[in-house]
Amino acid sequence: MLLLWHFLINVFLVVTKRNYLKATILSFYHDAALYGRIANPYFADLYAQYHPIHLELMNAYSIWNAHKGTQVGKTSTLNKLLTQLSGTKIQKWDVKMQDTLGKDSEQYKVLMPRFRRPFQNGKQISRVGAVKTLGKNLTGIASLSALKAEVDAFYVLLQTAMKSQKSEISTSGTESKAVETARVAMCVAQYSNLGLLMSHFSTKPSQVEPFFDLKNIRNPRQIVFTGQVNPTILREILKHTFKAKDKLKIINEGKVALEFYLSRRKGKMPMGTTIVVQADEERSLTASELGNLADTHLTVLNPSPITIGKFTVLLG
Repeated sequence: MLLLWHFLINVFLVVTKRNYLKATILSFYHDAALYGRIANPYFADLYAQYHPIHLELMNAYSIWNAHKGTQVGKTSTLNKLLTQLSGTKIQKWDVKMQDTLGKDSEQYKVLMPRFRRPFQNGKQISRVGAVKTLGKNLTGIASLSALKAEVDAFYVLLQTAMKSQKSEISTSGTESKAVETARVAMCVAQYSNLGLLMSHFSTKPSQVEPFFDLKNIRNPRQIVFTGQVNPTILREILKHTFKAKDKLKIINEGKVALEFYLSRRKGKMPMGTTIVVQADEERSLTASELGNLADTHLTVLNPSPITIGKFTVLLG
């Protein structure tokens, strides 16, 4: 099979794939380079055609980035509430029910048929649902009326936070489509201008270089890693020596919680620190949060016995 002639590959599309920030950097550079030569009618015409495309990308990226920040904040709010639920809240509620009804009583068993597990494990919606069910089952138990009020109030907080997060995820998804469309349009425009400038400077092709951000174009270091991980399987994502303040973004795109950690060797189970990222959750963190920085294998574990996990990791 013959490979596509490399001149026919749009390098701008390649180097900015899944990297909207780099797309904006390349666009700023090219737009400014054209503007700097606007006194020449030839370049003025190129600028007039390219500048609206550049502005569309900047606008789409700005809106998308703002929503991503809001989404992270609202995800953090929900995560904090779920952490409270799995820790102090359910412990306090459980102790109160045991003290009031007795651990071996039928009433207690109806309220807590699986003890604390539904409140501490599982998908977000399942854990929120467990709180709703507990509040409903507490109805009519006079000695626990105050506890029912507390459980119902906490359920309202959880439900509000979850709705708010899902709304932002939906909005961010719509905005990401807009910025992707703008990215592609920008890359096509730069590729077109590359051809026009090569024609214009056909006897002196080196003069094309100042119009493009070659430093970023020539630095295609992989920063995006995507993949799947089968049930009960661990998978190495990459091998890298991290510094404590190196930043990562982990996106769980599947329907099961995944565990991320640094391991000393490929295929090694977690021995200490793990970062649990829930289904449909996005986490921003520093490398130091993943464990010992002397361990260089970033690994993901799927603890589910039946569901395939999907993830994306972005460096920087």
